[in-house]
Amino acid sequence: MPARVVRPHIDTWLLRLSQIESLTDQELLNGCSPAERQRAQGIRTTARGDHTKRASPRRQFLAGRWLARRLVKNTLQQATSTSPPTINIAAQGKPEVISHPKAKLTISHSGDHVIASCGLLTDADIGVDIEVLQERDTIALAEQFFHPEEQRWLKQQVNHTPLFYRLWTAKEAYLKAGGGDDLLSTLQRLYFINSTPPEAYSHLPGYLYQSEIDSNPISLCLLGDYSTPPSNLVLDYIEQRQLPVSTLRLLPTTPCNY
Repeated sequence: MPARVVRPHIDTWLLRLSQIESLTDQELLNGCSPAERQRAQGIRTTARGDHTKRASPRRQFLAGRWLARRLVKNTLQQATSTSPPTINIAAQGKPEVISHPKAKLTISHSGDHVIASCGLLTDADIGVDIEVLQERDTIALAEQFFHPEEQRWLKQQVNHTPLFYRLWTAKEAYLKAGGGDDLLSTLQRLYFINSTPPEAYSHLPGYLYQSEIDSNPISLCLLGDYSTPPSNLVLDYIEQRQLPVSTLRLLPTTPCNY
């Protein structure tokens, strides 16, 4: 009898803050754990710069938790789980579903966008990142945070900004999935360059998914030794509009040293 192929399922939901503008912060807090409430209290209530045009960090945080609770509940219902989910904050700041250890959760937000991913996984973890494109000195940032090969490749490109953010979200997603302990060292050693999707070198096996919404890149990383890519859905929570997703197998090689 052939071996059973393990194909984990990961749900990824996307939300625009404008879609829940009628909800108050207190309504978004409902259902949050004491640790989440405490963390929310320490987050700024106004955005840097022109706060009339940008969401506050606290609003982004609360919207992420609001979305995550609904996502986790949906994922567990699909798995015929009966006990309600309890989301807490782990020591390193990552959200965790303490009532269901196999339910892995990750959240990201940037600008008006909030995204959350949840999967029932064994010996694996996930990380997601979304970034709204901003006009910045991306070459200078790459020189500070990226691998030398990535720096050289970016400098050869005509439009640096979207490519920089695409690489950045891949690295952030990898880190959130548990792919590194030291932020700067991992960003510099992890190597994604020059293909579509970008070629990847890492010391842990897994998959990288990439998509975009309104030209803003999204990366989802699964770290786990699965021979078959997991199914994945990136959608808008209210409109339920599916986005195209490209898949890349992460190569289990030794990180580059230099």
